[in-house]
Amino acid sequence: MTNPFVYDVKKTITSKSVLLLIAVIVLIGFAIIPAYTPAGSSQPGLNDNVFAYYDSAGYHFLAFTWNQFGQPVSGVDVQLNFTDPTGTHSGSAVTNSSGAGQASIPATANVNAAYALAVQQPGGYESISSGQQAFWVYTQNGSQLALPGQTVLLLGSGTVTQVTDGQDSSRQDILVNWVADFGKEPSGSQAYYKFVNASSDGGFCIDCFTYPLKNLTGSGMLPLGTLDSFRQTFGAPPLEPHLADGSTVFVQVFLPNGTGTDAYATFLVASLYPQPPPPVSQSQANSNAIGFFENLFGLFIPLVAIAGSYDSYGKDRVSGVLESVLAQPISRRSLSLSRYLSSFAAMAVAVVVAVGVVDLITFHYSGLFVASNVILPSTAAFMVELAAFIGIMMALSRLLRSSGSLVGLGIGLFIIFDFFWGFLLVLLAYVTKIGMGSVPFIRLFIGAEFLNPAQFIALVDTYLTHSVSSVVFSFGGSLIIPSDYGVTVWSIAATGALWIAIPLAAFLYLSTRRD
Repeated sequence: MTNPFVYDVKKTITSKSVLLLIAVIVLIGFAIIPAYTPAGSSQPGLNDNVFAYYDSAGYHFLAFTWNQFGQPVSGVDVQLNFTDPTGTHSGSAVTNSSGAGQASIPATANVNAAYALAVQQPGGYESISSGQQAFWVYTQNGSQLALPGQTVLLLGSGTVTQVTDGQDSSRQDILVNWVADFGKEPSGSQAYYKFVNASSDGGFCIDCFTYPLKNLTGSGMLPLGTLDSFRQTFGAPPLEPHLADGSTVFVQVFLPNGTGTDAYATFLVASLYPQPPPPVSQSQANSNAIGFFENLFGLFIPLVAIAGSYDSYGKDRVSGVLESVLAQPISRRSLSLSRYLSSFAAMAVAVVVAVGVVDLITFHYSGLFVASNVILPSTAAFMVELAAFIGIMMALSRLLRSSGSLVGLGIGLFIIFDFFWGFLLVLLAYVTKIGMGSVPFIRLFIGAEFLNPAQFIALVDTYLTHSVSSVVFSFGGSLIIPSDYGVTVWSIAATGALWIAIPLAAFLYLSTRRD
């Protein structure tokens, strides 16, 4: 005859529901990857440029908008007012799906017109700009009145600007937004670049971070790319070696005939070429693992234990299947203990595998394993949580007669222990007039961890890190002496033993004394 325990372990582990739970636990372990692959430094926001030109028909302007990745932004409202000796003339445009909008103001063109410009984002933010003598352009010889059809930049973060690469947020690209004469696409125009080592000025104004207009030529510059649209993104050019700190990259647009334009920008090398993050230290690896175990992984352990114990025991209990099993030569106590241990064994294997996944991912990205004095106590804490909730759930199955009630109560306990516990502490603190974030409240917070099996991992982490953290309360990361708050190896061990023994004892008692 097959050993009952072996039979129950095999039955539990091969159950489709339990297999799904095991897969979920293991997959959750992969959620630590973002801790080792931080996103780039892009800042969400709107970038906008407005170009204008005039001809015999009046004023014309073209607006362009894009986000931090250089992608077009639609629905941006652009309001433009020109004031000349004949009066004020208004026009408006809304950017389309390509992030562009055009409008014309039928009025007699006057090169000495002043302008007032307002750009309204869909979310409500408005940027405003104004200026005198709108139609002036800057050349190698200074500035001059723009010729009819010659574009003028009115507003923007620059016709040449830096954006975050849309495929790899750790990289930076260069976006060029340029309009040819009479509002046409800049077909054939070229963008060139030049590295400027901070150790010599090379004709560049390093201190003021600009490029003297008299030097707007392509001499000594390298091609970045050809423009074939109003807005084009180029990858950052290959980084030159041996650049000193503070070195820059100068980028400029040239017309097809080789004439330099006033579309240029200077970027710090350190900004355009972000340095890779420093190697992960052992303390960082440990900290990442502790934070992951407590704030994410630990949340699912009670739910997994509740679902697994219901599938392996609770469901059979409320449906009457256990009665047919008891017709075999096996005692109630043996059957109950066998189901309890088989459920625990199946879930424990899954947790150990998931913790191993976390450790391997840490090694993959850092070359370091999580320290044994972190990984082993954390795994033991998860075993306590598993055992506690399996015992609680199986004990409840002896008291409740319907699957709905059992599942509902189990989920209710999960929600209370994992999510509403903090609100109960706030209420208790309010009733007892304990100040939030005070030492008495921290003492209350830690004391409550002893009473909550779902917070056992947090109790262990408090001992390991000598700190108490909470995303809800104001003392997150507060350093403490654990023993001052009753957190010692012995108190943790005793608490863990009780959370295993009491629910198990209650379950065994009910399973043998109560039908």
